[in-house]
Amino acid sequence: MKLTIREFAKSKGITIQAVYKQIKKGKLKTIKENGKTFILVSEDKKENKENNNLNILLENERLKAELQAEKEKIKLIEENYKKIIEAKENEINTLKGAFIELRNTYNQRIKELENKLKELPDSSIKKNKNKGIKRFLKWFIPD
Repeated sequence: MKLTIREFAKSKGITIQAVYKQIKKGKLKTIKENGKTFILVSEDKKENKENNNLNILLENERLKAELQAEKEKIKLIEENYKKIIEAKENEINTLKGAFIELRNTYNQRIKELENKLKELPDSSIKKNKNKGIKRFLKWFIPD
């Protein structure tokens, strides 16, 4: 029986590149017809044993390739993780700076208001303070 390289790869659950690799190593028998390469698949017991060994080799190569792909994914995830952490740290530092700037602005405004309060006559400050305190206490102590 003969199969195209694509059919053989599909039947074995491997890539076309893995099939070509096995052809190059001489592990698979091939023929060419009209410029197209076919893999000869035998049905006798001896060749089936060889095919089983080949299947094991092919599965081994497939698993190695899958393992390598997973390792590369992990490496990429780790690189992205580091980039994300760095970006978030930069954002935090930016926000800290903005907070400090806002705090300084408000502290300056508070000082300005305190200075304006000091400039008012004492009686009006005391009067306004007392009114404010009385209004505040009304919330907690009914008449």
